[in-house]
Amino acid sequence: MAALAALLVCCGCAAQPADAGSALFATEDGRMTFTFPAGWTADAESRAFDLVCRDEARELSAGVFSYTREGAAMPFEPSEALDFHVEDFCARLEDAGEPGGKEERADGGHSFTSVLLEAGGTAYYFTLIEFSGYSGRFAVAVMTCPAAAFEAERAGFDAIAASAALAEELPGPAPRGQAA
Repeated sequence: MAALAALLVCCGCAAQPADAGSALFATEDGRMTFTFPAGWTADAESRAFDLVCRDEARELSAGVFSYTREGAAMPFEPSEALDFHVEDFCARLEDAGEPGGKEERADGGHSFTSVLLEAGGTAYYFTLIEFSGYSGRFAVAVMTCPAAAFEAERAGFDAIAASAALAEELPGPAPRGQAA
C-alpha cells in the first residue's frame, strides 16, 4: 500500500491533503475523495462500502457508500438512501436504540443531513452528503466510535464529511485509489 501511494505521488496522480499529517482517500471508483486527520488509514480489504477508513488507536471508523443517479435501476432521492442505511443498521444491530432526529447543515456549498444511532456501546453517525451544483452524485457516510466518545469526536466526523469532494472539483488530477 505504501509503495502504491508513493508511486501515485511521484506520478502526480494524487491530490495533496490540505493539512500536514492528514490523508486524502478516494472511493473505489476514484470519483469522490475525503480528507482524514493523521492516524487514519484505508482498509483496502473491505467490500461492504466504497471506502472504509479507520483510526485504530482511537477506535474510530468511517465507511462511505457512494451513489450516482445516472444508470440507477430505480430513481430515488438521496434522503431515501440515508433512511435505508439507518433502517438497515437498526435491523441488523440487536440492541439498537431509536435513531435520533435528522440534523441538517450546510458547509462549503454542500448540504449534510445526519442521524445518530447507538447500539452496544457504539455510536453510529450517518451523514448524507449532497454536492452543490451536482445533483447526480451523493454519498452516505457511516462513522463509528465508542458511544461515550461521540460528543468529543462529532466535530471531527463533521469535518471529514465536509471534506468530501468530487473528482471534477479537485485542483489537478484526481487520486486513483487511496493516497497517503
